[in-house]
Amino acid sequence: MKYNKYLDGYEAYLRTLFKDETNPPKYRRMVEKFLDWVDENGIIQVKYPELMAYIRHCREIQIQALRINVYLRSIRHFFDYLQEAKSLFLNPIINYNPALGIQIKDVFHSLRADYLSQEELEKLMEEHQGKHRIMLGLLVYQGLKINEIEKLEKIHFDLKKGTVYVPKSIRSNSRILKLDANQVYELMEHLFALKTDRILGCPLTNQGAKLCKDLRKINPKVRNPHHLRGSRISYWVRNYDLREAQYLAGHNTIAGIEEYRKMNVEDLANEVNKYHPLN
Repeated sequence: MKYNKYLDGYEAYLRTLFKDETNPPKYRRMVEKFLDWVDENGIIQVKYPELMAYIRHCREIQIQALRINVYLRSIRHFFDYLQEAKSLFLNPIINYNPALGIQIKDVFHSLRADYLSQEELEKLMEEHQGKHRIMLGLLVYQGLKINEIEKLEKIHFDLKKGTVYVPKSIRSNSRILKLDANQVYELMEHLFALKTDRILGCPLTNQGAKLCKDLRKINPKVRNPHHLRGSRISYWVRNYDLREAQYLAGHNTIAGIEEYRKMNVEDLANEVNKYHPLN
C-alpha cells in the first residue's frame, strides 16, 4: 500500500501506548481503511468536514455507532503520531488534530433498536447454509463478540459436556456457556479437520460483515454482528435475572445489562426515528 511508511511508523508508535498487543494491528487496519477512503475521494488535507463525511460514509455502509467511535479513536491516535513525527501528511497544521473531541453520542440507544426475536434468530440458523455457520452459531446462541470468537481455540471447547469457555479480556469477564445441540455436531466436524489452534483465525471483521450481508437476504433487519449479540442479550434479560444475564454476556458491570431492561418494546421504533449519528 502507498501509505505503508506512515502505517509502519503509526503501528510502532501504538506499541509504545498499549500493553495489549492486539490493539496496534487493529488500529492500523482501521486507519488503513480510512486512508483508502481518503485516497478514493481525492482528499489532500483532512479537517473537520472531511471527518464528518467519513462518519456519514461509515453509517451508509452500516457500521454501528460504537464501532465508528473506535475508528475515530484510531484516527485520533494517527494524527497524534503525525504530530509527534512533525509530519504534514493530511494535516495542514502540525499542532492540530482534526479528530480531537469528535465522538458519536447516544451509542447505547442506537444499539438497542429493533432486536431480533428468539424465533428470528433460530430462523437465521435454520436457513443460512453458508461457510460461516460456526461464527453465526457463536453469535446467535452464545452472544459472543467478534474479537472473542477470534481468540477461541480448540482447548476452549468441551464437546462431551457441550460447553465453550470464553477467556477474559480487557472489557469482558471469562465465562462458560452451553452450546446448542445443533452446534455440537458441526463443531465436532470442524475441530476434527482443524490444523490450527484458533478455530476460525483472525481477523474476522470482514467475514462478519460478509455473513451479515448474506443474513439480510433471510431477514433484512439484521444489521451487524453486534446486533446479533445484542439480540441474544436482550433475550437473556427478558428471561433470566440480571446477574445471570450479566454473567452470560460477560459484562464487567451490571450497568450495561440494565440498559437493555430499560428499553421497552414500545420505545424501540421511537428510538430509531430520533437517533442521528451526530446528535
